[in-house]
Amino acid sequence: MNAKYQGYSFPLRDTVQREKVRFHNRYGIELVGDLYLPMAISGKLAAVAVAGPFGAVKEQCAGLYAEELASRGFAALAFDPSFIGESGGQVRNVASPDINTEDFSAAVDFLSTREFIDPDKVGILGICGWGGMALNAAAMDARVKATVTATMDRVEALKGADGVVTTILAGECDVWQHDILIPKKYGVDTNVGDTRGPSGIFRFLRTINPIMDIAADIDRYCPNAVYLNYTNPMAMLCRTVQGKYPKMMASGLCHSV
Repeated sequence: MNAKYQGYSFPLRDTVQREKVRFHNRYGIELVGDLYLPMAISGKLAAVAVAGPFGAVKEQCAGLYAEELASRGFAALAFDPSFIGESGGQVRNVASPDINTEDFSAAVDFLSTREFIDPDKVGILGICGWGGMALNAAAMDARVKATVTATMDRVEALKGADGVVTTILAGECDVWQHDILIPKKYGVDTNVGDTRGPSGIFRFLRTINPIMDIAADIDRYCPNAVYLNYTNPMAMLCRTVQGKYPKMMASGLCHSV
């Protein structure tokens, strides 16, 4: 990959170190990753394996997340799943739910056997489409220390939460089509209409109120939580939340981040 920062899409901060690593999944496919660690390690670290999104390699988004996690004291492994990037497997640039789910378990294998990592504090992070693979792995691999519960009570869900993820849709397809058709009537033709331009603004105006309601509850019930928004128009929504709550650890996932 040709990129500005020695093949990576982001700079490596002074407080983080990065090491190229290799390991195998149970299908015998070699996986290649970058292990990010705090420059100063004290005791055994909690660890996170990171992959995704679809179409990306570890030198991009996954590496950026891993580098940020390492800056906060975690060991973080950004890896190329099977068939992607430097990792093995044929045919190239495809996905296999079974094999790619196993890739996450293989990453947990690797992390759990490092002497400086606490094997009881290993998690996984799937970005965008790889979130589904991560959920599959967490459901089958008891070593992944994550618990998910469901409730219709938002306040109850938020109390004391360490992290919050939002993905909402304000209005169904019959509303969404107007985001595209109205600008088209005036000569602005958009192919998606959920992220930018007049179509993105329409969607923003329809979505911002419920997002700000959620942000207000986060500020009240779990002000120290990390808030990740997975709703478009990503940049517009996230900037508004950050402007209203500058101390909130809020960011976006996937498009327009």
